[in-house]
Amino acid sequence: MSDPAKDPIAGQLQSRPGFAVEPVNGFLPLPSYRNWASPQERIRARIGEFAMVAARKCPATEVTTWLKQNFPDSLVYGADLPPCKPAKMYGRNSPEGQYSYRQYLTDFVRIIKPDVLMVDIYPFYHWTTRRDFYACLATIRDVSQKHDIPRFLFVQAMEWTSDKHRPLSESDMRMEVFAALTFGFKGISYFTYDPARDGTSLVDGEGRPRDLFYAFVRRIDTEIAPLGERLKELHSTHVRYVQGGNELPEGLRAYQPDEGITSRIRSIRIVDGNNNRCALLGLFKDGSGRDHFMLTNVAHSAGKTPQEMQVNFVVTFDSMIDTVYRLSRSDGQVESIALTDHQLRLPLPGGTGDLFSFHAAK
Repeated sequence: MSDPAKDPIAGQLQSRPGFAVEPVNGFLPLPSYRNWASPQERIRARIGEFAMVAARKCPATEVTTWLKQNFPDSLVYGADLPPCKPAKMYGRNSPEGQYSYRQYLTDFVRIIKPDVLMVDIYPFYHWTTRRDFYACLATIRDVSQKHDIPRFLFVQAMEWTSDKHRPLSESDMRMEVFAALTFGFKGISYFTYDPARDGTSLVDGEGRPRDLFYAFVRRIDTEIAPLGERLKELHSTHVRYVQGGNELPEGLRAYQPDEGITSRIRSIRIVDGNNNRCALLGLFKDGSGRDHFMLTNVAHSAGKTPQEMQVNFVVTFDSMIDTVYRLSRSDGQVESIALTDHQLRLPLPGGTGDLFSFHAAK
């Protein structure tokens, strides 16, 4: 734990009446975290390396205002909850069933006024993946775009030995990261502080990398870094689910070629024999109004590698399109891909997506 006497940020906050500040180095847990009762009673601020700020007496809006005034070049954001029982998690007086997840996020943005809407959702259980995972991403997307603030996601990068979360495969972790990017999220963080002391995570309690998860994240981050540079400049217009014979997840609309959301893509076909394979299609526009799309293979499973969950797609384009341009995940270069009969044959590893445009980079 940091010493407030040696930490200038902690020292300034600690001297503020009503503030109780506990800076955290690296990924160590904040002991009082589970005792906070409502969104209005907690705020997380990223200042310098990583500091967590608990507002126990002052309204969180005052905390946010003070942080923005004193650290104008830093982002102030809250780590909101995923969907859960309102009466238990959204505040002491929230009537069961009368306070929606959308309203919770809306109130957080309206009352707290963060620079970023950030949510943590850890969807991979021992027996399944959360059914509302995509619905959660869709709601965060809607609220953040309505209020014109970026959205970040804390992804699962751990298992708890005493909890329901399963040991992650690389296809699991990739799926959550690339799904978020397909929904237009602008930032990714990896949750690891609690399980650093009780389970398996990215680092241990001393901040030392743990081989397995650290290797996953290193490979993932190498690939999403070039994508992120481009995606942060794009505006998400639509997200659709490409079915391979499986059930449509909660909160998503199925991709229909005749829906009219894009005239450039005529069809997307999964050519593998496994009917459980599926994908996300994200449509974007840049500042000049030009179209981009991201296709992500969301097939994943416990204990499965990305290669074992690979899916082959055939994307058919309008007859006027003979070339598409892919942003390479390996080096960030734009690759020109000549189409055959206006079709793109695209193999994608499990949990992984590619970003395309219809114009050559300047």
